[in-house]
Amino acid sequence: MQRIESQKFSPKIEAEERKSPEEMLLHTIYQEMKKIAEKTEYAKQWQKKSKRGRRNLSHSIEREKLKPLRDRLVKENPNQAELICILVNLDVSSGSQFLATDFLTKTDDKFIKLFWTQYKTIFKLFHPNSDEHFSGFKRGIVGQAGIFKSLKNMGLKPVLAVPYQDALGVDLFVIQEKSGERTDRVLPIQVKHGVSHTYEYEEGRYKKAKSLKVIPREKIYFPSIVIDEPKVQTYIFSNDLEPCPHSEQDVKSRSKEIGKLVKSLKIICPPHSFNSDTGDPTPEFLRQFEPEIRKYL
Repeated sequence: MQRIESQKFSPKIEAEERKSPEEMLLHTIYQEMKKIAEKTEYAKQWQKKSKRGRRNLSHSIEREKLKPLRDRLVKENPNQAELICILVNLDVSSGSQFLATDFLTKTDDKFIKLFWTQYKTIFKLFHPNSDEHFSGFKRGIVGQAGIFKSLKNMGLKPVLAVPYQDALGVDLFVIQEKSGERTDRVLPIQVKHGVSHTYEYEEGRYKKAKSLKVIPREKIYFPSIVIDEPKVQTYIFSNDLEPCPHSEQDVKSRSKEIGKLVKSLKIICPPHSFNSDTGDPTPEFLRQFEPEIRKYL
């Protein structure tokens, strides 16, 4: 009887019982990914192989290990398919950027912090010396989520680009509706945010940005956020995505492709404009953002 009571009130058992289904899933994904990393010796093999050899290695593990794991976990946890597809990956890509940005825009803040911690831990199983690489990826996602949330705060309806647009290179589509007015205008916006990217060129040298600026551009970067309203699409891009996997397209080419006027804007955000985990914009950023972006909508 004593042994049973001891087990019943074991701190370990109580801790397991207190975990949410999402937390349990994070733990399961970590354990499964750890097994794959150790069994395949991915990190060690990666260091020894050529560029082509690394690509073949990644494709082999994706096909033989990761896809079956994703399929099984999604079948067991259909409501967490997005989270599973983000974490059961060898590297970051435009696809994972799209999914992670979407995840940040609709997930509880407390769980987001746990998500980032576990995401980095899993990523380092396969890329041990990747702190800087992962931090750059995270800044890009947080910046995109921050702009998404800022646009919603303005009463607009931002939507993340669909995957095929994401592969092309657009970040956020802003769809704007002007009462009674129909305009064929597409406005892509590039967001420049993060410790290493919040600089502007002035008087022959780079200076840290002190205030938000909106600068017209001739290129669009993908993936993007979209505000989509009748006859008008605005594409919004984060400069922090530049060092991450992305594609580009000329404004004129995109305009011809979709049959609308296209404009591209780079948004330079001051440091600490967004919460570093959730992307929640600060009151000061919101105060600056709305009047500046309205000039182009």
